[in-house]
Amino acid sequence: MKRFLPIALVLLLAAAVHASPEITAWYNNATGDNSTAISVRSGDGVFFQVEANETVNWTWTLDGLDQGNDLANWSHTFTLPGTCTVGVVGTNLNGTTRALNWTVNVTVPPVITSWGNNKTGNASLAFRVLAGETVLFNASADQTITTWNWSLNGQDQGNNQPAWNYTFPTYGHQRPRLKPQREHPGNQLDGILDP
Repeated sequence: MKRFLPIALVLLLAAAVHASPEITAWYNNATGDNSTAISVRSGDGVFFQVEANETVNWTWTLDGLDQGNDLANWSHTFTLPGTCTVGVVGTNLNGTTRALNWTVNVTVPPVITSWGNNKTGNASLAFRVLAGETVLFNASADQTITTWNWSLNGQDQGNNQPAWNYTFPTYGHQRPRLKPQREHPGNQLDGILDP
C-alpha cells in the first residue's frame, strides 16, 4: 500500500498540472455584473472582462469573427441594430477554456417621423396663439411606442397618447415637448420632439 501511494500522488499531480484552464469570472459594464444577456442602444460602447484560473492567451470574437485581441478585456461600440454575439476563449499549453458568450441586443431609440398641429395645419414648431385658444398637437414615430410623454414648459401633461390638446390660458412663450418611449429589457428608449 505504501508503494502505491507515491505513484497515485504523482498521477494526481500530473493530472492537475495538465487540466484545461477555466474561466472563473466575467463582467460587462452594460449590466455592471456577470450577466451574459445585454441590451444596449445603438452607439453604446460595452467593456467586457474575463479571468481564468491560469495564465492564458485570450481570443475575442464578434459574431464569430476574431477581433485580434489577446487581452483579458475588450471593448466595442455597437452601431447596427440587431442581435450580436461576443465570445471569448482562453488557451495555454494545458488546453482551451470553454467558450463564454454574451448575447447583445442592440436597439435604436424611436424617431418622431411626423408631427403637426391644428393651428397651422403643418409641422410648424413656432406659432402664435390667443389666450383661451385650444391647439391639438399630434405625432407619429418609426416604431411602436409604449409611452408618449407630452410636457409644456417642463411640466408633464399626463397624456400618454400620440395626440394632445391644450388650451393656452395666457399670452406668452410656450414650449411644448414630446418624449416617446419604447420599453425593452434593461433600457428605456427615448426619442424627443423639442421645439
